[in-house]
Amino acid sequence: MRYLSFLFILFTCFSCSKDELFGDQVRHDLWLLHSGADIPIVVEGNTNSEVFVILLHGGPGGSAQDFNAGSKPFTDVLEKDYAMVYYDQRNSGLARGVWDEDKLTIEQHVEDLNEVIELILARYGLDVKIMLAGHSWGGYLGTAYLLSKSRADKVKTFINIDGLTHRNLRNRHSLAKIAEIGEAQIADGTNVEKWTNLLEEVQTERDKNITQYDRESENPVFRLNRLAVPIMDEDKLVQYNFSSETASVFRDNYDPFLIITNDRKGTLLEQMYDFDRTIDETLSEVTLPILSLYGKYDTNTSVQQGIYLHSKIGTDASDQELVILNNSGHSSMNNEPILLAEEMKSWIEKYR
Repeated sequence: MRYLSFLFILFTCFSCSKDELFGDQVRHDLWLLHSGADIPIVVEGNTNSEVFVILLHGGPGGSAQDFNAGSKPFTDVLEKDYAMVYYDQRNSGLARGVWDEDKLTIEQHVEDLNEVIELILARYGLDVKIMLAGHSWGGYLGTAYLLSKSRADKVKTFINIDGLTHRNLRNRHSLAKIAEIGEAQIADGTNVEKWTNLLEEVQTERDKNITQYDRESENPVFRLNRLAVPIMDEDKLVQYNFSSETASVFRDNYDPFLIITNDRKGTLLEQMYDFDRTIDETLSEVTLPILSLYGKYDTNTSVQQGIYLHSKIGTDASDQELVILNNSGHSSMNNEPILLAEEMKSWIEKYR
């Protein structure tokens, strides 16, 4: 299948002129055929900049269309200055191909990402600059990609958006963040009864003193997070700014039915608990500039995940930054899209 990928790269390279490849506002729809997966890629925005920002979607099992179609107030700002690269990971979003449980691995996703980067370099030129960004699970995937120096050398910087960086710690961090927010709301006299009841359940879960979670023991944590989010919405702690769903479907080929049926995670969630150890052991070898942005009210992947990441990497202090978005939850691109985009632009300009 690597041979097929190579042929496809050659086809995309030589089928377009330079005038077609580069412009202030272009859209290119590509496919990467690799290891049984047909991966759709959209390159949209300012290719003249020669800066290509690859945006990794969450999940596992999400879709790049969540950004390109569903979060236009965020991505439109970035597309004015950069070429944004949106791709659906295998067995996610609008991807096609054979559904193979054996290929649903962290290592395979890392390899797929590397093929996407190689395709961009082959098509647009080895001099273009690759910026990597990942949201939620995309943060985990991006981190895993950087653990190899030969791969990291292809990337100028990594932007971690509400990213998962250590699945086991994530559960304890989530419980602590729910408690922190709830205690502040109770002290403020806001929604006291609901928060009190929820925090009683949170404390019961924390009293279990679980040091190593698994797919079964993490379920109560996910449940508590799902209970916390609507209370925060009721308290208006976060704001929302979405694209038009109608425009997303008809203008951007957003197919919610295919995306729902394609949401198959396989054993990826279980694998993360084992891969945490690899991250623990090798993060110090990562020296790439890294920016992390977290919503103040993100109880899914709290800012503690970013603190963990920045405490472990070997990057110079001057080349790493952690930013809190004060009116955001887990999906900051839908909460404070302009602020998120501007923070990213400032960082990209520093390393382009």
